[in-house]
Amino acid sequence: MNYQVYVEYSTVKMKTRVIWLGTTMIVFSPPVFAQRKLSERKKADTPKTRVIVKESPKGLLSAKFKSDKYESERILHDLDKDGWCDLWCALFKNESDHRSKKIDTDGDGLTDYEEMVLMRNPSVAEKEPRKLTREEIAQVKKNAKLAKKAHLENLKKTWPQRKQKFDLNLADGFAPDVAEDPDSIRPDNRQWLKKIETRKAEAVRGKARRKAALDAIARKHGIEAKHDKGTLVGESEAAGPIFMKPQDALSANTAFVDDLWPSGLYAWQNPAFSRNLTGAGVEVSVFEAFESSGAAGIRLGHTELTGRAAQPDGSSPSNHATAVASVIIGGGNLDVFQGGTNQGRLLRGMAYEGEVDGYDLEDFMNDTADSVLAGQSFSNHSYGVPGGWEIRNFGGVNRWFWRYNQFSEDPRLGTYSESMTGGVSSEDLDEFVHSVETQLPVFASGNPNNFGPNQPVTHVTPVNGIPQNSNAPRDWFNGDDGFDTVISPATAKNVLTVGSITDINFGNNTLNVSDFSGTGPTDDGRLKPEIVSVDQRNQTLGFLSSLFTAHNGGNTGYYNGLQAGADTRGNVNLQGTSFAAPTVTGGLMLGEERRKELLPSAAPLLASTWRAAAVHTALDLGAVGPDFTTGFGSFDAEALVTLIENDVTRGRGSLIKEFSVEQNSPKTFYVTLPANVEGHLTLAWTDPAGDPAAFASVVDDPTPMLVHNLDLSVEDMANNTTHLPWVLNADLAGESAALRSAPATRGVDSVNNLEKVTIDASASERPLAVTIAPPATLQGGTQKVSLIMTGVEPEDPKITGSEFTQNPTNLNEFAITIDSDPGAFFTLERSTDLTAGSWTAVSTFKAENSQATTMTNAVPSSTKEFWRVRRGE
Repeated sequence: MNYQVYVEYSTVKMKTRVIWLGTTMIVFSPPVFAQRKLSERKKADTPKTRVIVKESPKGLLSAKFKSDKYESERILHDLDKDGWCDLWCALFKNESDHRSKKIDTDGDGLTDYEEMVLMRNPSVAEKEPRKLTREEIAQVKKNAKLAKKAHLENLKKTWPQRKQKFDLNLADGFAPDVAEDPDSIRPDNRQWLKKIETRKAEAVRGKARRKAALDAIARKHGIEAKHDKGTLVGESEAAGPIFMKPQDALSANTAFVDDLWPSGLYAWQNPAFSRNLTGAGVEVSVFEAFESSGAAGIRLGHTELTGRAAQPDGSSPSNHATAVASVIIGGGNLDVFQGGTNQGRLLRGMAYEGEVDGYDLEDFMNDTADSVLAGQSFSNHSYGVPGGWEIRNFGGVNRWFWRYNQFSEDPRLGTYSESMTGGVSSEDLDEFVHSVETQLPVFASGNPNNFGPNQPVTHVTPVNGIPQNSNAPRDWFNGDDGFDTVISPATAKNVLTVGSITDINFGNNTLNVSDFSGTGPTDDGRLKPEIVSVDQRNQTLGFLSSLFTAHNGGNTGYYNGLQAGADTRGNVNLQGTSFAAPTVTGGLMLGEERRKELLPSAAPLLASTWRAAAVHTALDLGAVGPDFTTGFGSFDAEALVTLIENDVTRGRGSLIKEFSVEQNSPKTFYVTLPANVEGHLTLAWTDPAGDPAAFASVVDDPTPMLVHNLDLSVEDMANNTTHLPWVLNADLAGESAALRSAPATRGVDSVNNLEKVTIDASASERPLAVTIAPPATLQGGTQKVSLIMTGVEPEDPKITGSEFTQNPTNLNEFAITIDSDPGAFFTLERSTDLTAGSWTAVSTFKAENSQATTMTNAVPSSTKEFWRVRRGE
C-alpha cells in the first residue's frame, strides 16, 4: 500500500515541509542545515565530530550528530529497510546511483550517504556548511519571523479562494469505529427517514379511502375483492377490474447458495467456499396476491417455518405464500420423497435461519412502509397482472378465452402500468423505491410465455361485456415469437426482475430456459428480466439440484396432499417464476448477512446497489452479454458474497460505490486494468417513476419510461479507445425475433437505468478513465448512483500538494485534499515520529468526487507531525 504522507521536519532553526506523493516528494521551505561539513574535520575546531547512524528495528534510521554545536538529530524514513532514507531517495532518485555508501557523485568531499544524512542534493557540489555567527543567527530568526508573517498574510489572502474550491469536495470526517455510519455518509439521512415516515402516515390516512374505492370497483363489476382471479388492485377504462395473481423446486445448487452454507450439510457442497451463512439475523417481507381460495398468508405452523415467519396483517394461510416463504427460509427439517423413496432433507430454503413477514396486497402502501422502517433491505413479490390466453369454463366446457376483443395482441404483456388504486403497479413501484431508496423489491417475471392454442381457433372474447365466439386473428401463442411477455408490475425500472431456468448441468454447462418464463423487451425496449434463477426441475439432473415439497404430515405439507398431481405421499413438484424470485431473495439475504458481519456499523446499501451487484456477479449464459430471455445471467450468490468481501478488503467503497452526480456535470475518475485481466463495471440508479398511458389502452407503447438518462463510458487512455455498455436491439418497430435474439453489441444505452461495460483483457496494463455523464436536467438537480467494479484497480489516494491549506484564523487547522475515486472511504492517520505502531487514525471520510478534502487539527504540543491517507476505514 502506498501511503501519501505529509511530513514536517524540524531542525534547530528551520522547518522543512514535505509532501510525499508515492514516488514524488514536494518540499516547502528548502532545508537549511547549520552543521559542519563532515568530510573536513578541523582538529582545532571539532576534533571529535562524527556521525553515528543506526538502523532501528522499526525500519527507521536515526542519525545523531555528536559534538555538533546544535546537537541536532535526524529521523530518516526507511520503511523498505535498504539503509537509505525513502524521502531523500524519492526526491533525488533520478540524480545518481545510491546503492553504494562510498560514491561521491558531485565530488564535494561528502559521500552520497553523508549527503543523505544532511538531506542535500548529491549531484550538486555545495559550499562547506559553517557555524553561524550570533549576528547571523539573529538574522535567521528575524527572517523566519518575517517569512512567517508573509506566509500568514498570503494565507489570509488566498484562503477564501482556496476554501471555496475545497468546499466543493469537502468530506466531513467522523471518528473511527463509530457505532454506526453518521449522517455525513448520507447527508440526506434525516430527510430520507422523514419521507418514509410521511409515506407511512399518508398510507394510514388513505387506507379507508383506498378500501372504499376498491369496494366500489368490486360492486360496479359484481365481484369480490378477494376474487378467484387474485387481488383486486384497481381498474382502467380499457381493462376493467385489474387483479394481481400468484405466479405458480428450486435450486440452492445452481444459485451457488449451498456453497455459502456451513459445510457438511450435503455431499455435493464445496467446503472451500463455505462462509457459514444461514440468513440468521436478516428479515425480509413476502407480498402475496390472493389465490383462488381468497387467502394470501403464510402457514405459520408449517414445520419448515415455525418461529421464523409472521403474518402481521392476519391474512389466511395460502399454499402459494407458504411455498414462497419456504423457498426463502425453509429450515430443511422434513424429508423429501420421490415416489416412495426418501431422498433426505433436501427442502432447505436459501436463507434457512432467516425470518419473513407476510403481507397480502390489500394495504400495500402501509405495509411496504412498515417493511422499510423495520430495516428490511429486500421484499419478495411473486405475483403480477395476468396476460395473454386463458382457459375458462363456459357452460361446463373449457374454452380458450381472449380478454381484449379490440386487440390481436394482449396490451398487458410488456407494459409499464400506470398508478393504481391499490398502489401496486409499475409506476407505483418505481415511486416507492425512488422514495424509500434502501429496499429492493424482487419480482417474478411471470409465466405467460409460449401459452395459447398455437393455431387459429374459435375462442371466447367479451363484446360489450358479453362473452361471444370469435374467429378474429390473434397472437395464437403469447408473445412475439418468444419475446415481450414480462408481466406488470415486474416491468418497473427500479425492481430486480427474475426469470426462470431449469437446473444448470455443470457437467456440460447446459441449461434450459423455462418456456413459460416472462421475457423482454418491455414495450419501451428495456431489458427484463435482469437475471434468472432455477424454479423448475431439470428432469435429467433430478433431486440433487432441485428441491421439492415435503411429506404431508398434518399441516406440514405445502398443499396438505390435496393438490391434483400429488403422489401417494402428498408430494407436489412446484414450478413457476414465483419460485425463481424467492431463490434470489434468499441469496441476497446471505449477502446482507455477510456484509453485516464485515461492516456491522455500515449504513444500508441503496436498492440500486443491490440490483447492480446481483447483475454484475450473475453467471453469464449463452452468448457474451445480456439477452432478453436470461438477462445478464443466472444469479450467483457466492460471487455476490465474494464481491462484498473484496470490497471490504480493498477498503469500503473501492469496488461497491455509492455517490451522487449533478445535472450536466460529468464525473470522471481513474483506475488501472492489470495485464491479462478482464474489467467489468456496472452502473445502476433508482429512476423517478415514468408517465405511462392508461393501462391496457395501447399495444406496445414505445414511449420511453426512462426519466434520467445517464451514460457510463470507460476510456482506455493507452490507445484512446472508448468502451461503451452492452446494448440489445429491441426492434420495437419490426418486432423481429431474429434481431431481438441477436447477440448483444456495445453502444450508448438510452433506455435502461442499468448499464454494464466489459473491457476485454490484453497483454499489457492499461490506465482507464471512468466517466458517468448525467443529462442536462435532473429532478432535484442530483441523482444517486451505484457503481460496481471488478478486475480494475482503483488508484491509491494522493495528497495534492497545492491543496494542503492552513487556516489563517486557526493555524492548527489544515485542509488536506486527495485525488480519489468517488464512493470510496478513506482514513486520515497521524504520527509524530514515523515509527511502526505510532500511527493513529484521526478520522474517516467518504469521497463524493474525484477529489476529496478533509479538515484536521495539528496537536499543539507537537514539534512535527506526519499525516497519511489510506484507503478504507
